Amino acid sequence: AEAIGLDSEWRPTVSKGRGSNPVALLQLSCARRSFLFDMVTLRADEALLRALDEGLVPLMSDASIPKLGYAVLGDFSKLRGSYALRAFHEVRGVVDVGEVHTRLAARRAPGGLAGLCKTLLGKPLDK
Repeated sequence: AEAIGLDSEWRPTVSKGRGSNPVALLQLSCARRSFLFDMVTLRADEALLRALDEGLVPLMSDASIPKLGYAVLGDFSKLRGSYALRAFHEVRGVVDVGEVHTRLAARRAPGGLAGLCKTLLGKPLDK
């Protein structure tokens, strides 16, 4: 793969004093394919979680394959806090596209990734 896009989703915490919820969905994409991992289901089966870890470690630890995302360092931090997998601790080659845009444009696009797409491409991002 030339580059991997990464995003993760989790249920927001709505009760005060309650810990945050773990990552529920991990999304990995390359030029031709996207993969969605139901982390809640995988968490229930230790063998599946170990298999995922073994499969992701070579990808995540390879600095020659950029891992791209908007605020992606936060995604990796949340993944590390949610799952004790080597793949999320041995990450190399991470590029935060929001930070890159901030450095190049001397300002951050409002509205997250959707705002960045609108600013750079002139088109909305349909999630």
